[in-house]
Amino acid sequence: MAPRRIRKALGAVKDRTSIGQAKVSSSNTICDLDVAIVKATQHDEHPADEKYIREILSLTCYSRASPPSRSA
Repeated sequence: MAPRRIRKALGAVKDRTSIGQAKVSSSNTICDLDVAIVKATQHDEHPADEKYIREILSLTCYSRASPPSRSA
């Protein structure tokens, strides 16, 4: 098996593991966001699918959580 194919196969396994870990998360919103990010940043060389980008934007735009304050 060529190194490129091995790397792609390992990346796919890693993605599946990350998705499984995100689904075990306690918060549904964070789980959905984690899954969308993993799916949008898969290890293949194609650009991210637009539906995952839209999902990430919708989950982050309407979040009630406020960003952490930055100290100067």
